[in-house]
Amino acid sequence: MGSMSAQGTLPAAGGGLNAAPVTDTLNHVMSTYNGKNITNANCDTTGANGIVDISSAQALTGAKTLTGAFVANAGVVFNEAGADVDFRAEGDTNANLINLDAGQDSLSFGGANVDGAAAIFNNLTERTAVTSVGQQVHVPAQTQNFDNASSTIAIGAANFIGIPTMTGDNATLTMTKAATLYVQGAPVAGSNVTHTTAGYSLWVDAGATQLDGTLSVGVDDTGADVKFFGATAGKHMLWDEDQDTLQLVDNTNLTFGTGNDADIFYDGTDLNISPAVVGAGDIVVNGASMEFADSEGVTFGTGKDATIRYDGTNLVIAPAAVGSGDVSISGGGLKLADSEAVTLGTGSDATILFDATNTVVATAAQLVLTPTTDTIVSNGTGVVVGHTAQMTAGGVAQEMQVLGTGAADSQMVLGRFSADAAGPVLTFAKSRDPAIFDGSFAIVADDDQIGAIYATLDDGTDFAQIAASINFVVDDGTPAENATGGSIEFHTMDVSGSGALRMTVNSAGNVICSGNLSATDLDGIIGSNTAAAGTFTTIAAQQGTADGEILSLKSSTDVAHGITTRTTTDTYLYIKKGGATSGRPRIEGLSDGGGGLDLSGITSTVNTTHTAGGDAAITANAGFKNGTGIQNMSSGGNIFGVGDHGTGLKFIVDAEGDLFADGSATTVYDDRDDMALLSAFDRNTKGFIEQDWEQGLAENEKALIDIGILGGPRVGVPVEERGLISYTGLARLHNSALRQVYTKLVETVERLDLAESKLKILGA
Repeated sequence: MGSMSAQGTLPAAGGGLNAAPVTDTLNHVMSTYNGKNITNANCDTTGANGIVDISSAQALTGAKTLTGAFVANAGVVFNEAGADVDFRAEGDTNANLINLDAGQDSLSFGGANVDGAAAIFNNLTERTAVTSVGQQVHVPAQTQNFDNASSTIAIGAANFIGIPTMTGDNATLTMTKAATLYVQGAPVAGSNVTHTTAGYSLWVDAGATQLDGTLSVGVDDTGADVKFFGATAGKHMLWDEDQDTLQLVDNTNLTFGTGNDADIFYDGTDLNISPAVVGAGDIVVNGASMEFADSEGVTFGTGKDATIRYDGTNLVIAPAAVGSGDVSISGGGLKLADSEAVTLGTGSDATILFDATNTVVATAAQLVLTPTTDTIVSNGTGVVVGHTAQMTAGGVAQEMQVLGTGAADSQMVLGRFSADAAGPVLTFAKSRDPAIFDGSFAIVADDDQIGAIYATLDDGTDFAQIAASINFVVDDGTPAENATGGSIEFHTMDVSGSGALRMTVNSAGNVICSGNLSATDLDGIIGSNTAAAGTFTTIAAQQGTADGEILSLKSSTDVAHGITTRTTTDTYLYIKKGGATSGRPRIEGLSDGGGGLDLSGITSTVNTTHTAGGDAAITANAGFKNGTGIQNMSSGGNIFGVGDHGTGLKFIVDAEGDLFADGSATTVYDDRDDMALLSAFDRNTKGFIEQDWEQGLAENEKALIDIGILGGPRVGVPVEERGLISYTGLARLHNSALRQVYTKLVETVERLDLAESKLKILGA
């Protein structure tokens, strides 16, 4: 210490340092101290108020003022007794630089204590602004040396805030929000201060920041913007609280994987999802579903260019909410674990999942697909509507199936609605090229199946049986570009399970049937023949060895003639073979009235040529086989005959035109005046000049009717009501008249001869 000096008078001997004069003022001077220490040996340490013993604890009572430096090389304890004794240290300009309130157990820096707070920092007043210096609390950069270098510590922290345990005297104490560290807000620019950018409540200038607990930003129903900047200017991600969307500016990637393996970004036009930017991978949602409330979605792009949302009815992926764009998934797929779904809508209105067997898309409303290009189903898979799996029909599990239990779910419609004549089209395509439409072509061959329509049935075991089919077939031995014929084949299976071709419409337009052709309410069959005679068949019916009716005309609601030994009662005309092997077609008309068959020929002109070259409204021609052709009937050959069913012919016309009639009836009319009957016939059939001797012959009309030469009256009767003429009877009448005339001539000659003889006798 060197030397210490004092002014005054030393106390008298035996007086001590606590003598009255000393307690008021110390009047002594230590004139010299010659390098000696003050020790117990030269100081009285027994008195209560003596000099403090530097080797033992002493109590200092009352206010003490230290005007010099206070150095303590040992522990210093203030208020060890735990009394309500405050401590305060003043600064140069702040009287409360350190303020310890023992009663509140509170320590304040720079200001008064705040009830309830353990430590308070209020030392910002009139402080010089210095960059990067904490105006309230400043922990400078420093080197921390850990002498336990060989050990392991859990956390090496420059500053550490432990977990507070908050208890209370009130059993019902509730804290609305509790925090270990609470920052009230960002600094506010007061008078004469301008913030270039909004201030920060918390600023970590560099280094990684780790949060091991839950991070919440904003307040429910209020929110807060959160922005993440990249190293490139203008690149950032923004949670926009007032828009309730997460936004990435154009060409800003949302990147996944240690090696930046997957990206999601909007390039200004398209939404790009790239799960395999590096390597290969899929989009996988595992363990739960992605769920958004109705009309809420994920938005991408600076201008909110792309959105994904569920609007309460439909799933809407809108990559072009602003502008135009597409949904692009490149380099991989969207992958979810079994039975995990993508769920949309507040009430889980729509889901997409794979249930370990099937892919299931379930929605409470319409499923709307709006692709801008083709929708492709890969080979070996199919589309099944109305059921959970494909069925096998006709021996094949077709890849496009519609299965149902009612009319609406087991039918398909192709519809075209356009202001023109075009209609919907179902198209089949056939090629011999083994590659599917790769730009190469291989022409078809004759009899190749172009397409088919199959109808299968349940036979109690499966659906393998094809009951009927329509096949479209190449019908051209020399197919060529834009010049290949085709045919349509109709196949059916009979009751024995044997299928066969029943009808064909070939490339020439011919319809070829292998069975009976039946029609109900048939209006007509129309054909055309532009080929040479005998080379084209408009309608052909092949019955093989069958002998039944090859053509039947029926009227089940009107006709019931009852002649069932010939045909069914509703058949009014049929054609069949008259001979099992010879052919000889039989055409038979049946009626429940007086007429059996009407044959009419209607012409537009009248032919009056009465020669072999003439024509008639109805013509019956006969021919005779000559090799593979025909010739005229030989002399005397019967051309036309009329008979009474079952009793033989009654009338014949032969090749020379001679008429032959059955003459088994009465052959003469000798009991009548035949000439008078002939005159009566002429009178009743044509106009003539009546001779005097012929008057009254009209009375013989009744006789002509009685003997069957006239079918009814003719005199005084309209033409359409006159009886018909029996020319067979008329021929008999002619014969009888000639016989009577001959008899009269013979009698006259005999009488003349007798008279001549008598005259000779008289003359003589």
